[in-house]
Amino acid sequence: MAMKYERITFANPQELSLDSARELGIVEASRQDYRAHRIVAVKLEVPENIKKVIELFKEDTTIVQVCMPAGICSASYMHSAGLDFLDRYVIACVNVAKSDFTLKKRRLAVRNGWEDRETILDIAAKSFSRDSRFRWAADMGPRDIKNVLSEYLDASYASEDIVFRGYSKDDLVAFLILERIGEEAIIRLAAVDARYRALGVAVELYYEALEYCRQADIRALSGRVSTSNTSAMNIYSLLDARFSQAEDVYIMMAK
Repeated sequence: MAMKYERITFANPQELSLDSARELGIVEASRQDYRAHRIVAVKLEVPENIKKVIELFKEDTTIVQVCMPAGICSASYMHSAGLDFLDRYVIACVNVAKSDFTLKKRRLAVRNGWEDRETILDIAAKSFSRDSRFRWAADMGPRDIKNVLSEYLDASYASEDIVFRGYSKDDLVAFLILERIGEEAIIRLAAVDARYRALGVAVELYYEALEYCRQADIRALSGRVSTSNTSAMNIYSLLDARFSQAEDVYIMMAK
């Protein structure tokens, strides 16, 4: 019943050859099964080819999700092919050496490691119930989304990602997952218990990630963030991040 979650740079759905994918402007593609859904996710650089891309997958696919460079031109092609706008993301990138952000006040005790995974999962499930990475269809309920997030966290654990856990007294109230790739670190997921969000404690975990990068000689700290997530956008701004590579996500129910 659970979905097998994998980080994929290029998958081969429907025996699509690499050369054919490049001709259509497909940069990345993946296919995932969850219950009655078969979800194809495509990163596309050439919006004019969207109808051909849909044609490739429509026979045995229930949901198609397409990520495109943001722009009016892309939106026009997506809408003409029957896809609806879902979200806009940007890449926030912090130059670690140039960021002079320091933390003036601490409210959390921050620890590293994968302890308290069930609480991490609970916080994530309550925080990302509408996130396009984990919710693909209107009929996905809280249990479905929690299962998907559980698979995501399992993959992150298997990849030996770094976890910063924030505690208020003895209660885990926030977490941040960091993946290191050479001289770059990527924030994969971060969330705060709803009761503590108004206190602004999320910035403390981002600061811990920045400090880790400083000590590990990592040059860049980045994350993919929804422009609708104003809290995360504000935190990246505090860290002197630059925002670039705006991408729009569209979705279509194929059946």
